[in-house]
Amino acid sequence: LTSLTQQPFSMNLKMNEEIVPEWRERYEDVQPGFHMNKKMWNTVVAGNNAIPEKELKWMIDHSYEEVINKMPKKKREELLK
Repeated sequence: LTSLTQQPFSMNLKMNEEIVPEWRERYEDVQPGFHMNKKMWNTVVAGNNAIPEKELKWMIDHSYEEVINKMPKKKREELLK
């Protein structure tokens, strides 16, 4: 989830709840998810260049996998066609 107009650019990313605290401790720009379940969602500010691009990409990929893995099997299969 993101807004294309908000500055600085930020996004809500889902994470495995076991690693959420680690990322919040590592980066000031990783905060509890705005209007989301704070156990699993982080709001990540990407417009400040404080988080390396490689790690931002990892967080985006991880979020996608977390969301896909929670979908019903039929929906997952339809999406992955």
